[in-house]
Amino acid sequence: MISDEARQLLLELHHLSPAGGDLSGARRRLRRLGQLQELTVLPAVLPLALDPALSTDVMATLESLLEGRGAAEVCRLDGVVRASLDVGGQILADWENLSLGRLQELAAIPGGEWLVAAVCSHRNGRLREWAVRRLAESMHTGPEIAYLVTRLNDWVGPVRQAAATALETRLTDSFGAYFVECLPFLDRIPGRPDQLTWLRRIRSFVSRPALLEPALGSSDRELRLSAWRASEPGESLLRRALKDSDQVIQAWATRQLAQIELSPAFLEELLGHPRAAVRRAGILCSPGLAPERLPLLLDKSPRVRAAAQACFAQLDLAEFYRQHLPQKAALAGLGETGKAEDASLLLPFCRCSRDAVRALARLDRDAHLEELMDLLASPQPGLAKEVYRALLPAAGRLSQPLRQLAGDGLAPAHSRLLALDLLERGDKWESLPLLLELRRLPGASALLARWWQHYNRRQIPPKPQQLQRAQQALEGLETQELPELRKLLRSFG
Repeated sequence: MISDEARQLLLELHHLSPAGGDLSGARRRLRRLGQLQELTVLPAVLPLALDPALSTDVMATLESLLEGRGAAEVCRLDGVVRASLDVGGQILADWENLSLGRLQELAAIPGGEWLVAAVCSHRNGRLREWAVRRLAESMHTGPEIAYLVTRLNDWVGPVRQAAATALETRLTDSFGAYFVECLPFLDRIPGRPDQLTWLRRIRSFVSRPALLEPALGSSDRELRLSAWRASEPGESLLRRALKDSDQVIQAWATRQLAQIELSPAFLEELLGHPRAAVRRAGILCSPGLAPERLPLLLDKSPRVRAAAQACFAQLDLAEFYRQHLPQKAALAGLGETGKAEDASLLLPFCRCSRDAVRALARLDRDAHLEELMDLLASPQPGLAKEVYRALLPAAGRLSQPLRQLAGDGLAPAHSRLLALDLLERGDKWESLPLLLELRRLPGASALLARWWQHYNRRQIPPKPQQLQRAQQALEGLETQELPELRKLLRSFG
């Protein structure tokens, strides 16, 4: 986005130039644009260099705008330089059609290297190629690295080759920090066949620990992540990465754990790590778990428990979890390792534990549908929702008890709505009369809309008694309500 002040300054500049207007005013406006530090003004400032009276001032403005910019901003210059700004004037068209000879004249002006840096993103491929070669020759201080790196992904082959050649001569320690700054952009280069060799050389150069060390603690999240990815995984390095505040970096470090040999002390740290993924990785990387690590079977994470269960597969895991009831993880673990007869052990805990409900449904749902229906009327919304999930696969067999619960005015509102939901999913014609009667219940209107959206997915006509109940429910509504539904029911006779 461009500020209102910058836009006004550009409009005034293009009005004054190049017709020989107020040059002092134009120079003052150019200085002000340099002070504003808005890169988005570049598409309108660059053409002003074609005005001989302003070219030196434009170079100074470009230096103010571009000098000191970080690699992340430079790598976004392509889109900025080629953007269109509606400020009028023939000079914009002249810039689009800039000749190589005119560019060479402009580059010779003091400060012209910054114009050349910007031309590295010009629409004309020949100009870009010349600008890359000229920039490589005229600037050897380091900031040119970012401009050259962006051209490694140019769609014109000679431009890529010129950039690669210039960068290869700069693979020295004095330029190392500038290459590291460009790591996020290098990670995004897809790697055409002619790019792979250059990219390998650059990545091999920047992967040295001495160069990456400052970037590993950078406040720039993208740079920090790219630096970690470019590092050679080692125990001390991964220990640091696991302590990083960024979860993506922690996840990267977790994936690298399987790639190296871990010391027993580090494995102990991993098994006690606060992140479940790290604990699981520690289990998978361990040659075996000692008996004192049995508490991992009671981890709150299902994936950690599964990894621990695989390590202790020689034990009677179900018996272990029976002995640790009613711990939350033991209830879940018994559902994961027990048998159908263990479901009766879980029933006493189902009125207060969603884990027990989940485990019961996993072990033997069909034998305990009646108990689960009772629990669906629980005053605890969270528990009732868990029971709803447990009953979903059996919804089609529970039309009668669900209809009773949905129509029970004394039942909690959330339970009635869940019963309606199950009923609608199970038998569309059994649910319709209740959906119509209870449409004022919070959430029931959404279920009725879902019924109407999905009713034709199953080509089952209503039974006479079902059709009669639905028509009776419609009679209680205003005559103008649900005309399409009325028409549908009439079509069944």
